[in-house]
Amino acid sequence: LRCVNNRFLKFALRARDGFAVLEARAEAVVRGRVRRGSVQMTLEFTGADVAGRRLDSAQLGAYLDDLERFCAQRGLPLPATTDALLGLPGVVVERVIDGSLADRAWPVVSRALALALDALD
Repeated sequence: LRCVNNRFLKFALRARDGFAVLEARAEAVVRGRVRRGSVQMTLEFTGADVAGRRLDSAQLGAYLDDLERFCAQRGLPLPATTDALLGLPGVVVERVIDGSLADRAWPVVSRALALALDALD
C-alpha cells in the first residue's frame, strides 16, 4: 500500500487484468479502516497459477520475416538483436486470468491487505 494525505478517500488498485475484479472488495476493506487519504494498492502474484507469459514464436517469426524483407529491399543490414521485436503486439502473450482464480486468491489478498492496514496505524 502507498498512502498520502488527501481531503477525501481515494482508492486505486494496480493489478493484472484478471485480478482487477478484486478492486471493489479491497476498496470496501480500505473504506472500513481509512477515512481519508489517497490509497494505492499494488497487487502482484507469482507462481504456477499466475505465471502466464509466453512467446508466440509464429508471430515473432512473421515480424522477423517482414523485417528481413524490408532490410533486403533497401540494402540495410539486419539489426544485431531482436529485442525491439519483443515489444510488438502479439509477440509476448499474457495468460488470461479467469475470475475463479481471483476469487480463490481473495482470502490471501484480504489478509495481506489487513496486515498492511495494521502497519499504517
